[in-house]
Parts: sequence; structure tokens; C-alpha cells
Amino acid sequence: MLNINKNQKKIRSNLLVHWTGRGLPDCNTPDGVREYIERLASVYREGLHLSLPESTDILRSVNPNDVALPHLPCICFTELRIRDAVSFATDYGKMGIGFRREYLMKYGANPVFYLQSASFGIVNTNMSELRKIVKQEYLPAADVILAYCKPMNRICEEAMVYYEEHEWRIVQASGGIQLPIEFKLNISRNIMSFHFDPREVQIIVLPNSEVRAKALEDIFLRKIFKTNMPMMLDYDVCSEL
Repeated sequence: MLNINKNQKKIRSNLLVHWTGRGLPDCNTPDGVREYIERLASVYREGLHLSLPESTDILRSVNPNDVALPHLPCICFTELRIRDAVSFATDYGKMGIGFRREYLMKYGANPVFYLQSASFGIVNTNMSELRKIVKQEYLPAADVILAYCKPMNRICEEAMVYYEEHEWRIVQASGGIQLPIEFKLNISRNIMSFHFDPREVQIIVLPNSEVRAKALEDIFLRKIFKTNMPMMLDYDVCSEL
């Protein structure tokens, strides 16, 4: 059995960060600054939205047919330390909002179960058969399990590009145990949103110092920060920390 020294330095962060802002205008333009502020205010006002993944994860194994992992609404986080996460954040947006891991675990957050996607392997082969071997009434539960799974690599590629993201997810079940009351239906968007406790926000990463300054001046955000001020960092200097 692996013997872990309790005094050993942790290699993972205790903070889980959700990155957002993909598709917003350049943060160095007036429109970009304004829209990043609006996005942050929306996160506090409407919560973190559970959204469907934009692409389907494909699991390849020794079985003759590839398996598409279920598409269920989810919120994604990473446990990578901020200085390491910025390289991945370019794909998801330059604004991050971070919570303590223990807080999010109360609401279903769990590390993604990474599987190889290749024409060999024991775990990926057996996992791809899960929906076939469970009884019909347990299919929703099987889909939730599979929705917490993710290929560690693109199909049959050696580089484990997804594994390096150290992703966590909160997944919305299609049946069985429902999400806690903090998850509410956003009627205008017809999606579920996680209305977190503002006191639990530990850190906010903003694209640059101008966005940070404008966030501190915003009337809505200023009221929140007056009693619940998280640590703030600028994205463009995180890699230097």
C-alpha cells in the first residue's frame, strides 16, 4: 500500500477554478472590458450555468464500434494551480472563478475519470459496455457515470492532452438523485444554474488590470465585494507567480 506522508507538499491545488469568457471580444478593447464585467456580474447574479459540452467525447476500445460518451449538462472546473492553468484557459476564456474543493464536493463536484481512447485497453473496453449491461431502469445512472468520464487523449493519439487539464465536473443527472436546491432553473435560458454562496468565492482571475479596476467600480459588483471580497489576480501575470 502507498504510504503518504501527511506533511508532504500537495501537488494539487485545493481550489477548483471555473474558466469563462470564451467568445468574448478582446479584453484590451472597450467592448471586451465591458463584456467581461457583464459576464462576471452575470455569474454572481444568475450563477454558473450547466451547459452541454460543445463536442462529443469518443471512446475507442477493442470493441468494433466507437462509443460516444453521454451529453449531460455540467459545470467544469480545473484543479490545476493558477500558474499552470493559464495555458489551458486560452481555450475557455481569460476569467476564472475559484472555490474551495470541499465546498464544491457538497454539490456533486468530482474529478473526471480519464480513460484512454485507443484500440486496446481493459478499462475503456469495459466502460464502453456499461449501457449494454445495466437494466433499463438504471440507464440514467449509467449515463451520469459516463458523463463523468473523459478520454485522456484524442482518438489513438499518444499525447494525453485532455488528461493534463485535471478536470472536475458537476453533472446534472437525467434521473435518480437530483441536484441540491442551490441549482435553479434559469427560465430565460432554459438551463440549470448553480447559485453559489458569494462568501465561498476564494479567487477571481480577471483578464487584465483594466477589467479588474472596472469590476471594482461596477455598482452591482461593488456591493458584493464590500462584504465578500475574494482574492483577485490578473490573467496576464498569473504565469509569473
